[in-house]
Amino acid sequence: METEIETSQDSYFLSGMGTPIAISVSLLGLLIATSFAEGRDLDGGYISAAFLISFSAMLPACAGRVTNLIPFNSGMIRAASLSLVLLLLSLVANWVDPSNFNHMFVATFVTIGLVTSILNESGRFEESALFLSTVLGMRLAAFHAAHLGIAAPGPSALVDIQRAAIGSSFFSFWLASISLGVIVMVLLRGTLEDRGKGSMFSSIPFFGENREVLAYPALIFIGFLIPVIWVGHISDLSEFSQGSHLGVVWAIFSSIIVLLFAFFRSEGWHVLSSMLAINWVLYTIGHLHEIGNELPSLFSEDGFIGSFTWFFLGFWLNFLGIFFASRGTFGDVAPRRDRGGFRIWWEANSYPVMVAIAFIVALVVRTAWNVIPAMNAAGTGLWDMTGGSDPWYMKRVVDYVIAERSHLIFDYDRAYPSGGINPRPPLFSWSLALGALALSWLLEISPDQAVWWSMSALPAIYGALIVLPIAGIATRAHSKRSGIFAAWMIALMPGHMSRSTFAMSDHDSFAMLFLAIAFYFWMRALENLEHKQVFEKTSTNPLYILAGMRDTWKRNPALMANATMSGIAFSVMALGWKGFVYGPGILFLAYSFQVAVNIFRGKDSLQFTSAALQMMITSIIIPAPFYAWPGMNLLFAPSGMQPMFYIVGFTFAVGWVSSSFRDKPWLLVVMGGTALFGSILAMLFSLQYADLYNGWDILFTGGFYFSKNKIFGTIGEAQAPDRGVLFASYGPIVALIAIGCSFVLLWRGSRRSKSGLTLLGLWTIIATYMAWTAGRFIINATPAMAVAGGIGISMLWGSANFSAFTKVWRNSGIGTPRTRFKSLWPATKSRPGVPAMIMVLLLISSQHATYGIDSGIPRGEQSAYEVDQSIYEIAPDILRQDFFNLFSLMNSKPYDPFETGLWYMGTFGPSFNSQGWNEAYEWLSEQDNSTPFSQRPAFVSWWDYGFQALSSGQHPTVADNFQSGIPNSGAMLLSAGQEDTLSLFIATLALGDRNLNGGEMSQEFRSVLESSMTEEQIDEFSNILYNGDCDSCKQFAMDRTMALRAVY
Repeated sequence: METEIETSQDSYFLSGMGTPIAISVSLLGLLIATSFAEGRDLDGGYISAAFLISFSAMLPACAGRVTNLIPFNSGMIRAASLSLVLLLLSLVANWVDPSNFNHMFVATFVTIGLVTSILNESGRFEESALFLSTVLGMRLAAFHAAHLGIAAPGPSALVDIQRAAIGSSFFSFWLASISLGVIVMVLLRGTLEDRGKGSMFSSIPFFGENREVLAYPALIFIGFLIPVIWVGHISDLSEFSQGSHLGVVWAIFSSIIVLLFAFFRSEGWHVLSSMLAINWVLYTIGHLHEIGNELPSLFSEDGFIGSFTWFFLGFWLNFLGIFFASRGTFGDVAPRRDRGGFRIWWEANSYPVMVAIAFIVALVVRTAWNVIPAMNAAGTGLWDMTGGSDPWYMKRVVDYVIAERSHLIFDYDRAYPSGGINPRPPLFSWSLALGALALSWLLEISPDQAVWWSMSALPAIYGALIVLPIAGIATRAHSKRSGIFAAWMIALMPGHMSRSTFAMSDHDSFAMLFLAIAFYFWMRALENLEHKQVFEKTSTNPLYILAGMRDTWKRNPALMANATMSGIAFSVMALGWKGFVYGPGILFLAYSFQVAVNIFRGKDSLQFTSAALQMMITSIIIPAPFYAWPGMNLLFAPSGMQPMFYIVGFTFAVGWVSSSFRDKPWLLVVMGGTALFGSILAMLFSLQYADLYNGWDILFTGGFYFSKNKIFGTIGEAQAPDRGVLFASYGPIVALIAIGCSFVLLWRGSRRSKSGLTLLGLWTIIATYMAWTAGRFIINATPAMAVAGGIGISMLWGSANFSAFTKVWRNSGIGTPRTRFKSLWPATKSRPGVPAMIMVLLLISSQHATYGIDSGIPRGEQSAYEVDQSIYEIAPDILRQDFFNLFSLMNSKPYDPFETGLWYMGTFGPSFNSQGWNEAYEWLSEQDNSTPFSQRPAFVSWWDYGFQALSSGQHPTVADNFQSGIPNSGAMLLSAGQEDTLSLFIATLALGDRNLNGGEMSQEFRSVLESSMTEEQIDEFSNILYNGDCDSCKQFAMDRTMALRAVY
């Protein structure tokens, strides 16, 4: 018996380590083979470095696969103990030889061991192999790209091309490594590797059961290997810049084609699969010709001859494909009466796959076209950021946090010379600072370099992460199909994309992410809401509400726990953006609406009130220490936390009226509630009318957030946006569907007592109104538009009744490919909504994808022209051919975007600074270097430029984007001459001196004035500065005011 146990353990030990070893060796072999093919010098240093990278991943992966041999009963304890051992080993190795066993080695060693052990304990063997392929492939791809032949240092003018080549090589090799890892995993499943328990891979057959499971990843691997080898053989950067090679984008789309081909084959749709393969090969050949590769002269002709040649070739190849596929050459043409294996897998896994792909696409589009321009500012070659001047103050705050390890509360160098607080909450800037410190440790680079990567990348990551809660909200409100649609809506929505791209270092993406998370948990709370009576008897004592909260925690802990999580998310949002109040404000309006419905229906709202108060109080308590900080004074400030106290107070009042008088006639409750709230509003109005307290404006303007003043007239985003831009920011069709769906959701929610639907309807309507009034609220409406749009599209798809269409189609005859095609017409006549909905989906997807990609490409960059031309070249030339100067199926005008402008791109997109601005700020930063920062002359401009002058120009500023110093700078800019300007300079400096010295003029400043003024003049000047608002002060001003007197 002991011998059998030992043999079993040895077998488990060997089989567990087999897959990690095979994958590591395969990926290392791929690196050596491609390097040899490129003609690299494979010396001992190169091989040893590559082996060390592979070893840092293989050893912990092997250890993680045999955690069952660790003598502990708990799987989590086994995984934790192994991770601790790996951490100690890696730290010792780093201490002994830090040059070889660097921090990246430590991170890789521990991370792979931890994740692999967790996956192994849960029986997810395929996911473990995929994770190893991803991490090791990334490490080897970075090593491969760093040693690219054309990556050697060259002229600064070619640095963008060089970085593009490195990026192309990196991603091609990385994706090739992942696909190679999948090939190895497929080969070993059923031999050294058991079938895992994860739903993603467990249903995939073994290689021995179906040979095609190896063919498809092999084709994908070849597709990614082509750009790896092709780029590696390019001799110089000028050749790479011509773009005459197949790159990683082509390989990605080739992978999608392969997967579609596999789906068609699985379903027995051999005609479609043959047409797909033929046309992709034709497109690839045509693309090779378009990017500058030579083809036979017949195919290179311009005009009608060339177009007709391509049409002739495509027509006959498709004809032959259809001909042979229809006769069973490529497989049985008999219709399937059951679902194919691919479809079964897809139905089980489509939601996580599509949402994950939406996240990846969202991240790629937000970063791909912005990294290189951000790293190489026009004219200076320094880092740059988009979004105007605002992100530059964030850079100043992050620099301060990294240097001082504390938050910047008071900034003496803005609003010069008085200085001012930094009113921005700390969490977003601290997340950027901590990201920079983590990168600095991991990559062992200086914080000055790491901070740029953190500040540029994290906002894009936050922007992409919003895909997950948005999908969750739509899924819980309607269906998984709605979640998929909503995820893709927000992933490519221009209004959100334009505020969350790489190098857009503002808090918008951070705030919208946690707003969506808060709404997600609130939706989960509403799912557990019960409009049942909590107590048999009611009480008019206000403590009745607190008793209800206590009892709700006992009866319905899921409701209160999710409400608390929603409050925590709002707290995180509050610690990153002061304008967070509008989120709980929307929830309050939805709560009030539902409570009003409950009053008419005689239902108890005590549980609803308890959850609402739990959420709101949580969102106050957590950020309260920062808002109450004496230097900030934001706890009771109108622009701080004060509106939240109104919201909590009114929530309590609404809940008290509806719950305490639950058993009274609804008319009496409505009249009493109206009297109560009317008296509260009347009191607020009276206090404001008497100039005692401006609570009325605070309540109805969200702490003046929605109010407008003279300064707002100078802010572009505070104005109502152009209606075309507004609808295009969400996608015109998506916006119309979302607005229409919001009223449907509001109606259904109120009729069926589904508070979640009511919330989504009101959220969309309110957010739309906000965006209609001011451009700065466009991004605030994007989550609601994505959710309502996704649900609306899903509703339309469901109403098209695809199942009925399929039934008619089958009944019309599907025995052969010909009859299947002919049966489409009677099915279309019977259910015309299906083809109409397909056309709508094609229109939405093409429009949304075009606008989304356009939003991710910086304005004026060459990338916009390349993408525009790629879209133009998708259509065959024959469709643009002008026959006899009479007609053409598509636009036949000559395509010359440099002369006529871009056809598809150029509507949206971030903007980097021009060369003139960059050089001006660089020049300014080089002045007064020997003078301490705060002693340097201040920069005077209109407020728009203050932050960048402060951070990039390295000089104090008089006016800034917090709208400080505007009277001073405005007067200086509009002064009549040199004398006025100098007098304003002196007055501004004098006011600052007084503010910094307890209201008195400092002796240092007075001594400077004595060189130009008499003692009497100085005293008079001082009296003018200190003149305030009192009766004697007014007389002081009147005595010195010129007056006209009429003499009769």
